[in-house]
Amino acid sequence: MKIDFHVHSAYSEDSFQKFDEIIQQAELRGLDGIVILDHNTIEGRDVLSQYLDRHYGEIPVDERLLVIRAGEYSTEEGHLVVIGLKTPIEDVLSLSGKWYACKDVVTEAKRQGATIILAHPYRWKKRLPSQWLLEQIDAVEVFNGRTCFVKGNWSANERAVELAKKMNLPIVAGSDAHLPREIGRSYVTFDCEREAFDPQRLWRYNSEAHGHLGHPIYEVISQIYKFSVKKQYGSIPKQLVKAVYGSLVYLYAHIVPSKFLRGKVMVYHAADEEHR
Repeated sequence: MKIDFHVHSAYSEDSFQKFDEIIQQAELRGLDGIVILDHNTIEGRDVLSQYLDRHYGEIPVDERLLVIRAGEYSTEEGHLVVIGLKTPIEDVLSLSGKWYACKDVVTEAKRQGATIILAHPYRWKKRLPSQWLLEQIDAVEVFNGRTCFVKGNWSANERAVELAKKMNLPIVAGSDAHLPREIGRSYVTFDCEREAFDPQRLWRYNSEAHGHLGHPIYEVISQIYKFSVKKQYGSIPKQLVKAVYGSLVYLYAHIVPSKFLRGKVMVYHAADEEHR
């Protein structure tokens, strides 16, 4: 199973790719699955399900692209990807400013038996996961294709790998695609067949995370789109400056590639029931 575990749709305010574009691009990239997650919402599940039924028709489920719907919830300790929610977090909890209370998200996700993945844990230097949170999560995103350049945090992915190894946690990787060109550039492979894969039991499978550095212009485009929709035009010049800065770092990453994590970044060995 080759899965891009981090793809955004138009239900995120900084993305404009529709479900059909995502599915078709994932197929073109040779993926076996994708996780479509959006900022603070899992809205559109019925729309996605209806599209998949139309798109695949009579093709058996185990021969289709595996499409998993999830939410990426903003908290004061970073972003949490939650898979397997029966009731959306946004229908149970309320935002406090820009984010949800981390402990409330974790408590509600566990109450519903959902899987909690720590997304790009070191992207923001001032919003780091606490030890308490690290003891609650089920997996770590060890490579995120959009982490590094625009925010200048070059070692964020490398630190995520170190965290997963230290805690012996299951791993995922994803492009963090907001645009079709990004889909499938970073991914995780699982040593199992399509019909046997359960995203709620990631610790059961041997896996490998593969990363490819995304060009910083993609994130800048997403942010400009968001600010344009919100009519916050004053924020756009700042994004253009970030584009120049990020492009210079991206160039440096190709001149001195040893400074940046990429390729096969980590291997996880499955745990048995007794040691989970």
